[in-house]
Amino acid sequence: MPTKKKLRPKLPAVALTVILPVATRLNRIEDLLIEMRGVLDFQLKRIAALQALVDVLIEKDRVRRPGARPSHAPRAPSDQERVHVSRIRS
Repeated sequence: MPTKKKLRPKLPAVALTVILPVATRLNRIEDLLIEMRGVLDFQLKRIAALQALVDVLIEKDRVRRPGARPSHAPRAPSDQERVHVSRIRS
């Protein structure tokens, strides 16, 4: 009984020695990218949780000191800072 052969294009030995290592390297790179994505997702969740905690603390501080300026509001630059900026621009 004849065996079934896989239909694969015949490649020279040199081409096979180049193609197989490239495929292996690409698989490793893909695995690293997947792992990096998992680490990135973990870090983003952690940052989001910390940001929520900071927002709660800012809100508590705002409630405790109603007349205080919000901590995230920009402040006006001082005269000394204005002079420094004008020297940089000229």
